Amino acid sequence: MKPALIADYIERWGAARPEEDVCISELKTAHGFTDKEAKAFLWVYDRTFHYVCEPEPHDPPDPLPQFSERRRGSDPAQDPWTKWLPDIEAFRDAA
Repeated sequence: MKPALIADYIERWGAARPEEDVCISELKTAHGFTDKEAKAFLWVYDRTFHYVCEPEPHDPPDPLPQFSERRRGSDPAQDPWTKWLPDIEAFRDAA
């Protein structure tokens, strides 16, 4: 295989590689490949492309509307332990 040629085609085709028959035809006419060599070149190209190219940056989506507001802390009045806490502490202190 020819790494420089693979790098050249990665720059030329990128992720939008043409159909296999178009690629094979181009490799045969431009570089004198046989069918077998052109298929082997494409096999290596397809497996190499994702390792060579930089990944697209990931932009996380906006949060869903129900989660976009800041989370509030829990309301102590809604906590059932809050009303029993004085009794619990009094029991603990009495022991």
